[in-house]
Amino acid sequence: MSGLKPSSTFSYKYGSDSVGWSEQIHFSTPPAGGAPEELKFIAYGDMGKTPLDKSDEHYIQPGALSVIKAIADEVKSNNINSIFHTGDISYATGFLVEWDYFLQLISPVASKLPNMTTIGNHERDYILSCSSHVTPDSCGKCGVPYETYFPMPLVEKDKPWYSIEQADTK
Repeated sequence: MSGLKPSSTFSYKYGSDSVGWSEQIHFSTPPAGGAPEELKFIAYGDMGKTPLDKSDEHYIQPGALSVIKAIADEVKSNNINSIFHTGDISYATGFLVEWDYFLQLISPVASKLPNMTTIGNHERDYILSCSSHVTPDSCGKCGVPYETYFPMPLVEKDKPWYSIEQADTK
């Protein structure tokens, strides 16, 4: 998204007339870079995913439910401006459907606040893939699902470095 005014709240719905519309969702933007406002954010990493129902998958991180609940409680308190997820996002380990589980899990918070991510070894690293480490950690995904679901504000996909400024924080 672009052109959103800082320190503002926006409302949106998604869907269509043929399949129906979502509830109205409110999305807040953080203070502008250099603004004298206080910035409150959550930073976390290595969350992974757990199904919200009783289904079973091959690689579950049970702690993901308590982490997302804690983040959701903070978001509901209206005390948070941004969320930063610092890598090892979904642990999908080669199964695209597990990205769906992860995206469903974070949807209640990522739909309300800016949610910036950084790529981790479990999203990118694979033998002979030009990654920083020669490990099979991504199970062959080589960053493709991550870079598709979380496009970054940069031109070169193999150099995922960027900088953002919110309030007085860089």
